[in-house]
Order: sequence, then structure tokens, then C-alpha cells
Amino acid sequence: MNSRLKMDVGGLPPAAALLKTEGFATWLLLLLVVLVAQLIAEHLSRRLELVFGGALGGDSARPVFGTAPSSPSSPLPKVTYSRAPRRRTAPDFGGSTAPLSQPYTCTHLARGGAAEPSNAMAEDEPQVLKSSAKSHKPVVATANGDMGVDTAVLGPPSGDVDDSDDDADLAELKRVWRRDIRPRFEPEIRSDPILGSDGFISDRFLARFLNAERNAAGGRRRSQKSDTELVARTAQRLEETARFRKEYACTDFHKRGMARRLIMHASNAGACVYFGVTDLRTRAGIPVMIGRVTLMTDDSAPGWKPSDRMLPAQHLRAALFVVERAAHMLLSCGARAKGSYILDVGSYPTEEMARHKGTGRYWDADGAGSVEQPAAVLPHLAQHPTLSGLGVLKEALRLMERQYPETLHRVYFYRPGLAFRLVFNVFRLWVPTTTRERFVLVRPGQEHAHFFAPASAGGCDLERESTPRELGGYGPSLDGDRFLLKACERYDAEATL
Repeated sequence: MNSRLKMDVGGLPPAAALLKTEGFATWLLLLLVVLVAQLIAEHLSRRLELVFGGALGGDSARPVFGTAPSSPSSPLPKVTYSRAPRRRTAPDFGGSTAPLSQPYTCTHLARGGAAEPSNAMAEDEPQVLKSSAKSHKPVVATANGDMGVDTAVLGPPSGDVDDSDDDADLAELKRVWRRDIRPRFEPEIRSDPILGSDGFISDRFLARFLNAERNAAGGRRRSQKSDTELVARTAQRLEETARFRKEYACTDFHKRGMARRLIMHASNAGACVYFGVTDLRTRAGIPVMIGRVTLMTDDSAPGWKPSDRMLPAQHLRAALFVVERAAHMLLSCGARAKGSYILDVGSYPTEEMARHKGTGRYWDADGAGSVEQPAAVLPHLAQHPTLSGLGVLKEALRLMERQYPETLHRVYFYRPGLAFRLVFNVFRLWVPTTTRERFVLVRPGQEHAHFFAPASAGGCDLERESTPRELGGYGPSLDGDRFLLKACERYDAEATL
């Protein structure tokens, strides 16, 4: 022990003497640094939770527009196929994309000609695309909706599968789904745009789940003999998803008029949807979602009012609507098509919003919502109205990972400030490495290395001419939050039910 600690210093008591030791002073300084960092993290926790948790979107809230969607159904009997022990999989942040608001084209590549746009969508798999001088030709979708992409060019990475029947695991999974699982959800499942048919959309949805389980197991490659345990795990997960989709009335997300009901605060108070898509897409035609988080989180913004506060249950349902419609669109691209998300985490767009000072926030277009008697579009899960803080974030991650796996390419956090970067570095440690690698911080001036870089280099593959100028491009302005109003209108215009 240091002899300085055994005696008084200058007549001071031992406690004061301790403060004068060099080692203790260093320890105290480190403690203060930790405390300050903790205070910063706590101060920013709400914003961080909304940034990450809001990428999706009380039970006592009254339904509006007449009758509410069907309430959760009673538990369904278990499927009789054999099951392997469940294996926990890490959150995968699947599904942080939003649908395009108008018909689009994608470039499908196969060997033998010049790349041209087609009415089908290309699969966005930049980690396997290689720079090549070979020529290509477009591939037109077949009668059953199969894009027919040449896997010699767009080969599935590691153990990924497409929606073809040459994979024994996928073929067995389809058999189990059609014979053992789907009949238990009849007749309601027939109206489900994703799982309601035996066409290519539902087949690709099944393939995504198989890919998720296959990648969690180390990327097992396809073979001529099916893996019984792998198929059983995937089938169990699909059964859970079918039950969730029925209880949460996911089919309602595809009804005309539902976008406005869910996004506008007059009918769904506290939804606070701050992300969506107008016309931005990659060079291959893959939709890219844009978000501006301060539209929801900055309670010091000009004109902010209590009714602009996020309510967890309403927010989760509205945001899951966006994810559902995005997942449906990506399934049109192929079993492995993935989208990107550019989230502006910079300051509130005061100058742009000043142009709309007389009309306020876009979500008040049908009237401001009420926080005292909040309207809601039901159903909600029982626990959603009681969530707060990190609970909203955890529930968002759970829904995204379990219900919409294998849909995300990158999340670009644009204009991150110092405080955000500090908290982000801590948050990154909470997520799996595979998810962490999809998070990219982009500072002003770095757009060329991320937004406009080709997919083969891991970039978003955007064209500068069509990218909004607020994101470093030359395209049309986001116009504050009005790009979200356009997205809302086009969601309804593209509704299929």
C-alpha cells in the first residue's frame, strides 16, 4: 500500500488525503467521464430508441371509421409435423424498406446482351455481384412470376436459396406448408396477399424464412437431400408468423384507404410515421426508403405540440404497415431482393418546414389527433399500449426479425452529430455482427462513397440526378415532411384489396 495513504497529509483527515493521491485522482477522473457518458446516453436514449425502434411503427383507444378489424382469434391447434428443438436466432433487422409509390422497372441480368429495364425487379445482392466486362440481356418474368435470374451471375451467397424447386429443403418446406400448416388457417388466409396463394409471392416468402434459418445455422448450402431439422425449425417459424398475421390483421394493410387511416393522426393518434418512399430507387430499380427522425423526436421544433408525441401501439401498427407493404414489394423482386434505408439523423429541417407554417405537420392533414382520447386503428397486440422506452425498441426488433427476415441491405445514418455517434457506438455492440455490418454512418461530403457507389462495392447504387438534394443529390427536394404525404397517397393508390 502507498505510504501516503497511511498518514494524514498537511493535517487533513485520511479521506481528504486520499483525494490528494495521484492514483485516486486518476480513478476519480475516469469515474466522472463514465458518469458524463451515462448522462449523455440517458439524455439521448429516447431519440436513439425512436431512431432504431421506429423503423417499424392503448388498447383502450377507441376504434374509428366504424368497426375495427377483426379481433385476435383464439389459439389454433398445433401442427402435427415433427419439430426439432427451437434455436434462438439473433435479431436481423429485416424489413427496413418502404414500397415505391408508382410502377417501377428493374434490370434483370443474364449473360448475352446489353442491360435493359424490364417490368420485373432485379435482386439486390451486392455482396455477390462482381465487376465484369461480359455483356448481359434482360430476363422477362415467366408466367408463374419467376424472374428467371441467371444464378451464374446472381448466385445466392452462402446458403441462400431462391424460389425454385431444385432445392430439396425448400421443396420439402413448401410441401409441409401446403399440407400441414396453411389448411389450419383457412379460410381467412386466402385473402392474405403474401401467404394466401400458391404463387411465386408466397413461395419467395417461404424461401426468405428458410434463408434466415439456414444462415443462422452457418449457411448450409442447398442439396438434393433435405435437412429435416432445418425444415422443421423453419416450418415452426412460419406457423408462428401465420398466426401473428391473422391476429394482427396484416391483410388489412393492403386495403385501399388504410394508409391514410394509419398514418394520419386524426384517425391514428401518435402514429408519428417519419419514413417512406416517393420515387427514389437504385439504378437496378430497388426502392430505397427515406426517413427524417427529427420530424418525430425533436420536441423543440417550431410548432411542436403534445399531439405530435409518439404513442407506442399506434406507432408500431402504422410503421408495420410500411414494412408489410415493403416486404410485399420486395417479394416481387425475388426471394433474395433486399432494400436500403437512408435515415437522416441531423437537425430538424426548419427552413423547409417554414414553407408549410400555415398547415403544420403532414400527419395533421385530416385534423390534429388527441392525446387525451387518442384514436386508433385496431387491432393492437395486448402488450403494445404499455410499452415505453427500450420496450418499444425491443418489440420493434422482435417484429422485424421474426416476421420479415432477410429484407435489409443497408441502413445509412446520414448527418450524424457527435452525440449520436457516441451513442451509436454503444448501440452497435447490442446487435449481432451480421446486423452491425449493415449499419453505415454517412457524413455530409461522403455521399459519393456510399449513396452513389455501385452495389458491387457495397454502396446504395443511387443516381445523383434522382436523389433528393437534401441527401447530396440533384433531384427534387424532400420538402420538409411533404414527401411522406406523397408516399401516403401512393400507398393507397397501389392498394390491392
